[in-house]
Amino acid sequence: MSTTNCLLFDIYFADELKQFIPRAYIANVEENKVQFVQKNASLSLLEAYKITISAPEKDALNLCELLKVESLHKKYNLKNKVKKTVAELLADPATGKVVLQYIHSKFAQFLKMCNENNWFVTVQLNRDKPIYNQLVTFQKKHLQPNLHFKNETEKIIYTLTLFHENQQYFPAENQVKVLLNMPNWILLNQDIFEVDQINGNKIIPFLTKKTIEIPQKTTQLYFDKFLKDVLNKVEIDAEGFDFERRSDLKGCKLHLIYDFIADCYFVNPEFLYEEQTGFFWHENKEFRSRFVIDSTISILQIKRNRIAEQLWIDKLEQIGLSVKNSSYFTKSDKIKIEKYENIHFLQKNKNELEKLGFEIADLLIDQKNISKKFRGNEHFVS
Repeated sequence: MSTTNCLLFDIYFADELKQFIPRAYIANVEENKVQFVQKNASLSLLEAYKITISAPEKDALNLCELLKVESLHKKYNLKNKVKKTVAELLADPATGKVVLQYIHSKFAQFLKMCNENNWFVTVQLNRDKPIYNQLVTFQKKHLQPNLHFKNETEKIIYTLTLFHENQQYFPAENQVKVLLNMPNWILLNQDIFEVDQINGNKIIPFLTKKTIEIPQKTTQLYFDKFLKDVLNKVEIDAEGFDFERRSDLKGCKLHLIYDFIADCYFVNPEFLYEEQTGFFWHENKEFRSRFVIDSTISILQIKRNRIAEQLWIDKLEQIGLSVKNSSYFTKSDKIKIEKYENIHFLQKNKNELEKLGFEIADLLIDQKNISKKFRGNEHFVS
């Protein structure tokens, strides 16, 4: 039986930091299955074990090193005559926020890198058990939160659920760990997701109970303190509230979206309604609800105007864009679409599209603006 070795990353809860951070191990592989930890990983030991790693893996290994408690202790005690523990640094108002931001930033970088690469990763590894049964999978598509509120006589029943590809998850009914508060990364069963729009603290109350009861007399205080920052960002369902319905379509904004399977960029129209509410063309959602918090709490419901939306689609078709795979729009009618073809189309037709009333979102590749000279060459990304 042949045995090889590999690099393994484990995400674990560091008690002194009260925070999840990564660490790296060397593990043995038998019959294509990662078995047990052999050593803590370092560049010299990886070389000794004849393990060749990529540049991104070296970067991730470096992030593990930077986030070690002893590394943090050294970094933030350079100018201190009296050395403080990392726990003391975090508790100190003068340094705590800075240290925590650094930890969150580096850990977020690590998670993003894991999501972009097919690495061996575990969470809270049990070293006494085979590793292959503990490996987790990073999911590309983000989890979408949904907040449900039911208004009763003396209380409001508040429920938070998470959606992935039309599958609904109640945190209390699944194995969930909040790995990072913001950006919000969680472990859901054996999968790691980034969660849109809300921070990890919003999920924590629902790890042990399915619903939260908010007494009517404290509703205003609760909403202001815990929910006001997310109510206009997150999908909301509500029962038993007074509501106003509006359907006034204000415009259409064109976004780029990258399709991993097709390996190309498509055009994704977003219809803009009141109260900064938008619907993407391919969405099945017919309305969004927004809380209006004044002397009382009511619901503003934005309902899609499909007839008005079709007028914008007609304009897109007139200029040469058509729908592909029932989801996004493209200039090309070819089976294989060139990766940057639709970016070039938006650049070439920007003035004409704006004359037709379209708004064009910032053209981004990997969160970087595309220059006017972009022709599919990374040198023109700034």
